[in-house]
Amino acid sequence: MFVVFEEYQGTSGQTLLRKTDERFKLAGHNLLYNAWKLKGEPINKGWQISREELVRLQYPDGDKSKRLIIDFDPGADWRIGLIEPVAIYAFCSSDDGKNIDWIPVMMKSRDILYVADEGNPSFTPEKKADVLVAVPCPSEPTPYKDESIEFVYMNGGRWNWGRVGGVNATFIQGEARQYFKQFF
Repeated sequence: MFVVFEEYQGTSGQTLLRKTDERFKLAGHNLLYNAWKLKGEPINKGWQISREELVRLQYPDGDKSKRLIIDFDPGADWRIGLIEPVAIYAFCSSDDGKNIDWIPVMMKSRDILYVADEGNPSFTPEKKADVLVAVPCPSEPTPYKDESIEFVYMNGGRWNWGRVGGVNATFIQGEARQYFKQFF
């Protein structure tokens, strides 16, 4: 689930995050499509967008207190897992040079919160809501200690995730592979 959090100052002066009722969409004709347009609509080339640029696309009015967070297991009653996209790298592939066929995407993210009670499922919706009101905010800039990389893909023309409900992995070859190799 793609959820918006906002920063606020706790009573001890610590910067905290709290979940809002807002959501955001990366796929479809939403943030990643708008980012591609912003980057000049590159075809058969790689492009990237940072966490800060994604927030500016979602909040063009300049609200810098918002954070775009992914709850990677929102229905779980035994864990809370939150990650934040740090940067997204994409390669829009086209056989004819005009129409995008598919878009391999590499998302670099960092852990924001992971709390688990595997032996005793105890996260009721109320308890989760209580936890998500005061999540410690990583300070900026930070070396992304718990950084991860995920490769997924989107279908070309509609900009939707591939195989919704199934494994969304991709084989990366040729020019797209050369593009992504530079980042790790």
